[in-house]
Amino acid sequence: MHSKLSYLVAITALLFASSCTNPCRKLDCQNEAFCNDGECICQKWFAGEACELKINRNYTGTYYGVYEVENGTQMRTSDSLHIAAGELPNELITDIGLSLLFESDTTMVIPEQTLNTSTHSYEYQGTGVYRADYILIEYTERDPDTGAEHEVRFEGERIRKDS
Repeated sequence: MHSKLSYLVAITALLFASSCTNPCRKLDCQNEAFCNDGECICQKWFAGEACELKINRNYTGTYYGVYEVENGTQMRTSDSLHIAAGELPNELITDIGLSLLFESDTTMVIPEQTLNTSTHSYEYQGTGVYRADYILIEYTERDPDTGAEHEVRFEGERIRKDS
């Protein structure tokens, strides 16, 4: 009986001592991150000490560049595009409500989506590229009522970052 009690006390002391030296004990890793040797290892699209930050916040801001629209004739105009962080950690939303999803650190897809204006609906689909404050998005804007399509391209550089 005495040896069982000694064994139990030794195991309890060992468990208590190891929990005191566990470098992950006080960490609260978020967004399905896990702790390894006192550091949160983040899932894709998250950053920060506790993986609490969505990566999309790094791309928000105002971009200035050139819009090109091909609809039988080509129209080219200088303009700005404002981009905000979306709900998903890899999602960006343009000022017209267009959703861009990062597939990798530099490539995006514009999934098929319908946006409504006060008078009409348009369908969108396309791709994009992002590199060091430079953005290029190319998409088709389609009027589902008439079938008319416009190829749109925006290429620009970030002139202001949102905080």
